[in-house]
Amino acid sequence: MLRTRLALLVVLARFCAAAQTPFTYALDQDTNVNVTRPRVFERIAPDLYRVLGGSGNSDSSWTYCADMDASGAITNMRTMRCGVNTSSAMPTCIIRTTDGGALTAFAPPVVGTNAYAFVRTDANGDVLWYRDYSDVFGQLMLDSDRGLVEKDGHYFTFGRVTSVPPNEGSASTMVELDSVGTCVVQRIWAGDDVWSNVGHGMVRTAANGLLTVSVENPYSSNSSYPNLSVQHWNAALQVEWSNRYSLGYLHSVVRPMATGDGGSLIMGVVYPTNTSPGSAFFLRLDAAGQVLWARLHDTGLTPNGAVEEPDGDFAVTFFKGGEVPVVARLDSDGALISAQRATGFNAGVLAWGIARDSITGEHLVRASGGPQNTTYLLRLDSALAFACESTPTTWADSLVTPSVTPFPVTVTTSQLASADTIWASHPKPFTTENACLATVVPEAIRPQLQVWPVPADDVVHVAWSNMPATTISYTLLDATGRVVRQGSTSSSSAFTMDMRQLGTGTYVLRMEGAGLVRVVRVVK
Repeated sequence: MLRTRLALLVVLARFCAAAQTPFTYALDQDTNVNVTRPRVFERIAPDLYRVLGGSGNSDSSWTYCADMDASGAITNMRTMRCGVNTSSAMPTCIIRTTDGGALTAFAPPVVGTNAYAFVRTDANGDVLWYRDYSDVFGQLMLDSDRGLVEKDGHYFTFGRVTSVPPNEGSASTMVELDSVGTCVVQRIWAGDDVWSNVGHGMVRTAANGLLTVSVENPYSSNSSYPNLSVQHWNAALQVEWSNRYSLGYLHSVVRPMATGDGGSLIMGVVYPTNTSPGSAFFLRLDAAGQVLWARLHDTGLTPNGAVEEPDGDFAVTFFKGGEVPVVARLDSDGALISAQRATGFNAGVLAWGIARDSITGEHLVRASGGPQNTTYLLRLDSALAFACESTPTTWADSLVTPSVTPFPVTVTTSQLASADTIWASHPKPFTTENACLATVVPEAIRPQLQVWPVPADDVVHVAWSNMPATTISYTLLDATGRVVRQGSTSSSSAFTMDMRQLGTGTYVLRMEGAGLVRVVRVVK
């Protein structure tokens, strides 16, 4: 009887997980945004989600923290400026900290320097501290989100330093920061026969250690046949093992991830020759660094995120410039089970990663791009079904045998000095909308609408662009569909609406002009 009840509970749990309704929301920002990168997307409460990321244009860059419910309504938002006169000062890495806050790394915060900045915020998005390390990291994981880890109350950042004597090549570096951002130690390593060893990813392992993955070039051929250099650091941060792995001519590592059995999965792209197209690769290691399997996938795509499923399978996101995201399920040996191409929204969207909620079973995918460099937040159900139209796709894959050799490293240490810097708030409101192409205005004439503050207080400010009309009519409806405000404005770009007589809750604002309609949620 007990076994029957337990089995029933498992079935019910799976049913409830599968019942999560998929969604795809676009986060609309300024029309002049050049680039946007969502770095974290997770469920923080029932039907409440948090996204952390950054955006920028030719004038400045900023980081954002926003909470969104399952209907797409923004319930809380914080933005902060992270650079002036440069769009490259966006966050390179963001991680959620164990206390519910976040740690963000930026490079460079000042034009013309190699400085790196670290900003720690609490669970509400308020700044706790800011640290600026100038001209010490070289190029540390630019435009990445896989080089920052929290462990035992400290923070570890991973990348490379350049112009390393005696041969002036590059070396991998791991910088350990304490709880307030002060450098504890900087560790630097390469190999005796290595021209460059460039850090590409780091992950915390099940044994409370760290796994670091680099791409290395031998001195004998500085631009040919780079291999993978992988080190496992135990809980005391001593190198437990270090190996070199080779799957082909040229390796591009995208991401490592820890697996539940104490091992790891490393993914990226490998080129068998200097002229052939690349193939996605997956390298599965056990806790001791031994190869369990390696597999090539002839996708023409780049894997950029993976999560291990309860049954041992893997859910993986892929991207390719100018195309749409692809989500695939691989079995425990890396073979393709199924894949879906998200054909129901704009092309040119890059998937940046996938997460699985252990309670609901839903999968959360973060992506960005398209004609307006929009951030996309996708909730897939436990079967990896999209909210928008998707098309099944397939490709060939095959097992391969990589070469494995020891990779002895000598670790040197140093200290780094930092400075405190004032961190400024930077109001930058944005709104959400359903991103499925069947339900939105075509991109060529798509109105842009912004509403702030979120949540609203006494008044709400409404601004728009791409509404080709001299008169805009508006209607505000409450949750029951009752009209509570309506009118029109001849302003070409903005107006203010009085909210003082309205109760708290979620409202729907409908804007219409010249046959174009735009709907956005307003929260008070």
